[in-house]
Amino acid sequence: MQELVQSSATRRPSRWRRAFAWSLALAIAGLSATLFSARLWWLGELAVNFEFHVGVFAAAVALSLLLLRARWLAAATALLAVVHLTPDAWLLAPASHAGEVRTGSTVRVLSANLLQPNTHYDEIAAALRASDADVIGVLELSGPMREVLERELVEWPHRVGATPSESSLKRSVWTTALFSKFPLSDVRFVQLFDCYAPLIEARVASGADSLLVRLVHLPRPGSGERVDARNAALQQLAQQFEWGPHTLLIGDLNTTSSSPHFAALLQRTGLSDSRQGFGRQPSWWLRPKPIVRRAGAPDWLASLVNVRLGIAIDHALTGPGLRTAAREVIELPFSDHGGVLADFSFLGPAR
Repeated sequence: MQELVQSSATRRPSRWRRAFAWSLALAIAGLSATLFSARLWWLGELAVNFEFHVGVFAAAVALSLLLLRARWLAAATALLAVVHLTPDAWLLAPASHAGEVRTGSTVRVLSANLLQPNTHYDEIAAALRASDADVIGVLELSGPMREVLERELVEWPHRVGATPSESSLKRSVWTTALFSKFPLSDVRFVQLFDCYAPLIEARVASGADSLLVRLVHLPRPGSGERVDARNAALQQLAQQFEWGPHTLLIGDLNTTSSSPHFAALLQRTGLSDSRQGFGRQPSWWLRPKPIVRRAGAPDWLASLVNVRLGIAIDHALTGPGLRTAAREVIELPFSDHGGVLADFSFLGPAR
């Protein structure tokens, strides 16, 4: 009888270990299934923006399963981790520009979402000046912020600003604008589906070359209706504009490269992600602390969960006649976005 009791006691931890291991594996499988459903429904489309984070979680779970001696489950989970991490890891591979040469001209461009309620005007102006960009695209530009920037950015005398759209005016008066060291020509404004402000299009002369810049802020997803609005605006970008070799699309697209709709935009326009060769470079950060505090949680708990989860929703997409020579995300004081700062070289056919 004593032997039976000891045998039962030794089996019980193993049973609990198996149950825990299967729970971990099923959690990863459920998350992965949600990501794989991105083409089918809006919740999957939202979740797929955090594919990198799911990949990191899956890698941690795979290691835990290995320690729990659940080798087959560990191997399957590790495979899912590789699937989810590979797209962002591939961004470290250098971009290919075979058969093309530089023409000598380079232009530095900054895309900066300032966060409309931001009242730290002088700090923002200092950060924009420090970027030394030739062209600065500003999003979520409030009236008071615009007054300060128009006064402080004296080295960028050429500037155009869009009129806020009607839907934006119902919430707050803010817009988008371009500031440039070089003259702007062929300026036009195009209202895309349910966007906060019209798209700004302008041609920038840089030496003997010229760059066609389009600055846009697409609708923020958050529900099925909002995802549909964002996707409709992405379709307009692909279908209603010509995308030449020296064309640059900058701004907040409110989507990441993990989205199938982002991939469709690149395929239809021939544009390339300027992050290629430079890595993930997240530009927007989810800070849970204020959300948790507003829900009534104590400050210690809010601080405990305040992990900075970053995704890349601010983009600089290039035509085939541009090479990204340098790229980084800079700090924008008191904004939840970082600024995408990049140097672009003009390319020509091989001689």
